[in-house]
Amino acid sequence: MVSQSTGRVLVTGGSGFIGTNLVERYRARSWDVLDFDTCGPRDKSHLDVWRKVNLLDRVALNAAIAAFSPHYVFHLAARTDLDGKNAADYAANSVGTSNLVPGLRAGPS
Repeated sequence: MVSQSTGRVLVTGGSGFIGTNLVERYRARSWDVLDFDTCGPRDKSHLDVWRKVNLLDRVALNAAIAAFSPHYVFHLAARTDLDGKNAADYAANSVGTSNLVPGLRAGPS
């Protein structure tokens, strides 16, 4: 847990089980939170902090990161099943992470 009392937190995969709980934890502490996920939030009260952002769309991802300018990032977005036939089926895990990092290098404004 970060020691700062408030800030901007980005949660990729914030609509999943762990992400939902993390988003709620920071919301309850009055942090600015944003959930980037291709799926809508499990908890409908999180709709105001959810943005449909696909980590495979580098241009849209970088624009969304720049617009929010997070201080902290929890990268939870990933395909977690074992049903894929090859590595390409898990592009969100590998390519998505590769797309995320450059967008974060600019840092918060």
